[in-house]
Amino acid sequence: MDEPDAPLVQSLVPGSTESFEDQLGQIIGTRKARVSGTVESVKPGMISVRDSDGKLHKHDLYNNFPLNRKTYLQHNPQVSAGDKVKSGGILASSNFTDDKGTL
Repeated sequence: MDEPDAPLVQSLVPGSTESFEDQLGQIIGTRKARVSGTVESVKPGMISVRDSDGKLHKHDLYNNFPLNRKTYLQHNPQVSAGDKVKSGGILASSNFTDDKGTL
């Protein structure tokens, strides 16, 4: 073998600067802010963010949501009421991801 295959652990997604674990973690486990603003409230099932126009945006969270094979999805808020967030910033991670949203 002249060119062996690259290992699949932390390998980059073709055409991207992110690893597969980063991209999948952001799709599956994290909740990101849809708008920039201030966190209004953090509840077990929801995080509310108020934007600069005063509009309230609600972000749903899973709280022990059952999945297949005796597993569940649990979101863990990473913000508190009064925190400033940017659009695309992580509001909550899950039991499958770390605080940065990586598997």
